[in-house]
Amino acid sequence: MLTPQKSTYLHTQLAPGETLLWAGETDVTGRMKKLRPFIFLLIPFNALFCGLTLGANNDWNGIIFGLFWIVVGVVVWFGQRAHLTNTLYAITTQQALILKLGNPKKTECYPPEKMTNIHLANDKDGRGDVLFTVRVHRGRNGTTARVPYGFLAVENPAQVRTTLLTLTRPSAHVGNTSPQIENYFRDHFD
Repeated sequence: MLTPQKSTYLHTQLAPGETLLWAGETDVTGRMKKLRPFIFLLIPFNALFCGLTLGANNDWNGIIFGLFWIVVGVVVWFGQRAHLTNTLYAITTQQALILKLGNPKKTECYPPEKMTNIHLANDKDGRGDVLFTVRVHRGRNGTTARVPYGFLAVENPAQVRTTLLTLTRPSAHVGNTSPQIENYFRDHFD
């Protein structure tokens, strides 16, 4: 259920004549469960590293190094939680929207031609990710990484996917992506 503040902001982002078909949010608690192994393994590993370093050569640099990475883990945890709490997803008659309500507010628009592959990744709890585009990140050394992107941990993901499919042209989700992207989706989300 959207808060009045989120609902008001969403409606201010709609173009004249644009109708809202669906709106939702990330299940923050469920999504954060996926980060728990990272955080809970990071802290004991670094505590062990600190203890071994101190015991081996009585060097405080190892402890400072380990404590630094414990702090990094905690910052990642709370930063990701804040990011997901302030993210809203919507599908309209013209596009898919990802609205970020943090500071500064940001709206990402995905018209049907930008939805290169609509893919569903279900979680065990009935929620799931609906991924519909790929972000390409380029490194300084010329490497590229393709990351699937879309709505994360939404309720009724199959219904959301169906709504997106009705928005797109039939060719937008069948065979319109490169083989590498198709293989990535198949290997990581099926």
